[in-house]
Amino acid sequence: MDGGHVVPSANRGLKGVGVLGASGGESPVAALIDFLVFSAKLEALGGPHKHMEEVRRDAGQGEDSAQFILASWLVGSLAPSLIVERERRGFRNFYEHHYRVLTPDGEQCGFFAVGGERQRGTVCVELTGSGCAHVTAWAQARDVLEGIGAKLSRVDVAHDDYAGRFGLEDARAWHAAGLFNSNGRPPALNEQGWDDGSGRTLYIGKNVGNQQLCVYEKGRQQGARDGDAQASWIRWEGRFGAKYRAIPLDVLTSPAAYLIGHFPPLASWISAQMTRMRTSAERAAANLDSAVRFAKRQCGALFNLVRKQVPDPVEFAGWITRHVVRDRSPAWLRANPFAADSIAFSFSG
Repeated sequence: MDGGHVVPSANRGLKGVGVLGASGGESPVAALIDFLVFSAKLEALGGPHKHMEEVRRDAGQGEDSAQFILASWLVGSLAPSLIVERERRGFRNFYEHHYRVLTPDGEQCGFFAVGGERQRGTVCVELTGSGCAHVTAWAQARDVLEGIGAKLSRVDVAHDDYAGRFGLEDARAWHAAGLFNSNGRPPALNEQGWDDGSGRTLYIGKNVGNQQLCVYEKGRQQGARDGDAQASWIRWEGRFGAKYRAIPLDVLTSPAAYLIGHFPPLASWISAQMTRMRTSAERAAANLDSAVRFAKRQCGALFNLVRKQVPDPVEFAGWITRHVVRDRSPAWLRANPFAADSIAFSFSG
């Protein structure tokens, strides 16, 4: 670990990975950034940026206005489609105030936190998986963070195995064989969840302040069940923290290299066959299947009663539209930036 940084191990298996960088469009990538937390000096957000003139003019209206402008600029520089909510809220992550970061549909996907003597003039930004999905150019995001001297404190890197070629049993076997050992010591192993089809999770390593591999049945977590195409979807997620060492910004543009470098057993089979769009489509399909099952369980008998009373299909559809349908999309659909097209495709089949 040169210089105290989290770096890929020496090229084990990297040549066979295919594409190792993050995708600016929808070309295949081997891994994606799925969670991001960083901090930076508040004064660094000014620096050479032209928006500081606007900040200084607006500062006469209060500190809140200036902070909101800085938050909007920084979040917009990373993901232009994301929105910073105007209301300044209270305590968050040991900072005095925070602004919520929202998707275009109004779902929270992160925050911008600021204030507090113990924070020494820094700000903290968090983007969840939904927020990271709106970052279209990670190379540009990296440049922005480098320009403000940002320090990464948490980064999650995910590889989605849609076909479920390898699963929790494989991870457990590799652990037993010592393939995840570091400095001769095996990392802790913990499994959670029930073997009832609702999804299980295997944790390798318990130190979330450093690094941990999380292997879980992502499709089942999203609602897929036996027989559903998405039930085999397994996510391999490396969670990197900066409690003991710095996380270099290179992880944002070469996420697969860090995932493979720290967890060598993954190197022999991770390939460049996933995209953010496909991940969103798989997630939406699993959510839809789950929602349909829930609707059948909760409302199936009622709809059957109405259908018997209103046998004409057109009239029955009209009754459903008037009395049941809400002019609003489900929350799981609004939080998924690429889901609309995949849902339309599902209904057309």
